[in-house]
Amino acid sequence: MADNITLKTYKGGNVTPQDDAIIYETAIPGSGIFKGCEVTYARGNVLHISQGFGMIRGRFFEVYETEIDVRLADVGETLQGRVYIHLDLSNADEPIKILAQAAVELPPLDADVNINYNNSSYDLELAIFTVSSAGLDGLTKVFPTLKAGSGGGGGGGETLTRATSYAVGDAVTAVGAPGWATLVCTQAGTTAASEPSGYSRITKVGDRVLDGTAVFTARNIIGELDGVISSNASLGESMTELDTKVTEMMSSTGLVMKLVSLDEYRALESYSATTIYLCYEDETTKRVTRIFVGEDRVYAAGVKVTYQIDTGYSLERTVPDREDAIAAAPPAALEGYTFVGWRQDDSAEKKVLSEYLISSE
Repeated sequence: MADNITLKTYKGGNVTPQDDAIIYETAIPGSGIFKGCEVTYARGNVLHISQGFGMIRGRFFEVYETEIDVRLADVGETLQGRVYIHLDLSNADEPIKILAQAAVELPPLDADVNINYNNSSYDLELAIFTVSSAGLDGLTKVFPTLKAGSGGGGGGGETLTRATSYAVGDAVTAVGAPGWATLVCTQAGTTAASEPSGYSRITKVGDRVLDGTAVFTARNIIGELDGVISSNASLGESMTELDTKVTEMMSSTGLVMKLVSLDEYRALESYSATTIYLCYEDETTKRVTRIFVGEDRVYAAGVKVTYQIDTGYSLERTVPDREDAIAAAPPAALEGYTFVGWRQDDSAEKKVLSEYLISSE
């Protein structure tokens, strides 16, 4: 048997919990709760936690229904509080436990993303609240919810990583954010060591989250395309089909997303085959009108074009891209004439090719 490599999964092989965790973490990136683990008020300074199941960096756990005490503040003092799950792989006797913490300023949570390789620790925050001498207030759930297909084999999953530098326009997903949300970096910076609770509080397009020194803004890319997809009926592209296509691309191993203007995309000297380019034309709205994987176009907003075929007669068609309007043009209607080209009108968006130029030669 070779002494420089070993096969883990074969008859008679030995698959360890660490091996399992590495596989699970790859399939379901990030950390969060599958079901339950809801934190509610019980009484006074006591919180109730429901039964539930979750995963931290590939380590599966079950929470039994329980109650946990929180230390109250002194009279006239207000503290920040939280309940979290602490996973410590170096502690063989008690590797996981639920803790409550209250302080004027809460310290950073443990967040070693390489916990399965370093035998270290990682914390998963369940809820935050404020603490006074009278009791607890402002209880807010902050844990991410893990859903079916949230890893590389299915849904959007998580592509946002900790302690990583991001540039303006980088687009990512996070398990803590709603499933519809694509997070676009709008302020360059480096993400924090632990995931901030702001992602779980995203409720609408435009919500912003400060993560370390970077800022991410929530976008609904599929929702934005929905506004123009109806004009593409003749192209055989349904909203469901497009949603499936984009979701599959976003979940493909190694693919990253980038929001850029169409002019910036066209100016690139080379195109990365592992990058999904979300392109816009309007600098104000930044509404996505084209999607490319590398240099291959997979979507373009449909445009209604009017063709003036003959005197007093025009034909309206929907084409996938205004650049394809000439290719989609009908033949010349006047016998004895050949097609030369189209003249664009003077409308604000210049989307209508209004005058058919013909020649007898």
